[in-house]
Amino acid sequence: MNPLTALSGLFAVTVLSPGQSAPAPIGQTRTSYHYRLLHANVQIGDASYERVSTATDRRTLLTISETVEGVTLNVVFDSTSKNDGTPEKKVFHGVLGQRPFSSTALFTDAGVDFTIQNAKGEIQKATIKPPPNAVIADASEAWFAGVIPKKGDSVVFTSFNIQTGQWERATTTYVGDEDTKVGKKTMPAHHMHVKSDASEIDMYIDDSADIVVMDQLGVFRMERAD
Repeated sequence: MNPLTALSGLFAVTVLSPGQSAPAPIGQTRTSYHYRLLHANVQIGDASYERVSTATDRRTLLTISETVEGVTLNVVFDSTSKNDGTPEKKVFHGVLGQRPFSSTALFTDAGVDFTIQNAKGEIQKATIKPPPNAVIADASEAWFAGVIPKKGDSVVFTSFNIQTGQWERATTTYVGDEDTKVGKKTMPAHHMHVKSDASEIDMYIDDSADIVVMDQLGVFRMERAD
């Protein structure tokens, strides 16, 4: 669910605090949060998350900055989908050390128009068709944003991983409502388990379907700092 379905690791950039967001135009709702990034319980960076919703679609922007073993990674994940979970556009760009990279996925009836630019500035383009009979709408994106799932409900769909340029099978399961630790306090949240070919993540969201905690196999963790 959300734009993070196929996230193969918690990457990360310059943080936008909630107070920096411009007022949402009429007909839009906007939320934003600041997060800590941790590896083995040690903070390695920061992240910001912003979500803009309209009557027809939902855009989420995850901006991450982290430093591991002296190497800094700045990353932006920008994703837009219809309210039924059908993806419309994904953008992934950033800098690893001093090496920039970027990729864009535009979803069409034919599949994905995929563009990737490497550190040398070389651009490659391709149209990548989904597997036969693939369901690409992630219906779980509507959970707690208009649809209340039952405990144990699952959604199986095919997600395009913009980091690898490949389609992969993904499953999101609503585990139930749980309190989750956020820093030194606990917060009530809805627990989702997200599994794909590339990753396995436990995600905890609030009543607005915004991220409270995202935990990857107990190693990488993103938790709300606001």
